[in-house]
This record gives sequence, structure tokens and C-alpha cells, in this order.
Amino acid sequence: MIYSLSFVVVYMEPSEFFLLTLPLGALVFILASLAFYLARKEEIIYDKEVEMLNELLMAGTLDKVNFASALHGLLHDKKIDQHTYERLGKLLQATFKERVKT
Repeated sequence: MIYSLSFVVVYMEPSEFFLLTLPLGALVFILASLAFYLARKEEIIYDKEVEMLNELLMAGTLDKVNFASALHGLLHDKKIDQHTYERLGKLLQATFKERVKT
């Protein structure tokens, strides 16, 4: 038995390229840009919240219990991961040990 494969080559007209491929490429570019923008925006919000908590802790207006509950809230809302939660918890303990010594 002999099988033969025949491929049909269809050429695209220039007008089809401009009407189909370029708008799809532009749509992909816009959606990717939007995804990067939103991810960066969430990261900026996260950084500001963590910085604010750290400043409140260093100023002494935030006690250990409130800071721990705020930290747990960030973990629960999935704004930080488990590793970051543990790291900030260790930082919290070290900060309060330093404040107790002084």
C-alpha cells in the first residue's frame, strides 16, 4: 500500500493579513500589558502595607498582638506567602526582644 500525503498551500492575501493577524497581535499585546500592570499594582499595594506595618511597629504604636493579627490577615488574604509570613514573624520576635532590652 502506498499512502501519499498532499498538502494544500493556501496563500494569504495582504488584506487578510492586515485584517486578521495584526488586530489579534494587538489584542494579545494589550492583554499581556494589562496583566503586567495589574500584577505590579498588587505588588505595590502589598509593599505599602508591609512598610506601613513595619513603621507602626518601630514607632511603638502597634503592639505585638495587633501586628501578629495583621500579619495573619495578610496571609489569610493571600497577599503574602507562608515563607514571608514566617520571615516577618521572626522579625517581629527579634524587634520586640530589642525593644524589651532597651
